[in-house]
Amino acid sequence: MKRTTTEYPPIGRRAFLLGAGASLLSLPALAHHGWRWAEDGQFELTGLIREIYIGPPHGILEVDVDGEMWRVELGPSSRMRGAGLEEGTLSAGQEVLASGHRSKDLSENRMKAERITVAGVVYDMYPRVY
Repeated sequence: MKRTTTEYPPIGRRAFLLGAGASLLSLPALAHHGWRWAEDGQFELTGLIREIYIGPPHGILEVDVDGEMWRVELGPSSRMRGAGLEEGTLSAGQEVLASGHRSKDLSENRMKAERITVAGVVYDMYPRVY
């Protein structure tokens, strides 16, 4: 049986707009998890880079801080590129100073870095605009 558009009831303009609006409101839920897991206050740590991942959805450094491993989450790929961080920029064994926000769950050694400093070079993923 062949179907034609006349077999389906037309969608009213109001129903369409309500559906489109609801879809747009749900987009933030599909976005990246953001910073809800991190504390508001500033946090810094210094340690030696052990592992490096520069790629989507965001970069990650595994950092040895006095024998404890910390996961330092960097910005998304576009922010890292803007800060000058690309594959091969950092090396395992380098000292890093990471500034940002620590996880609200104090049982995990995890932070979201706003900026890192390695070998005197500052990589600012979230530069402030004044």
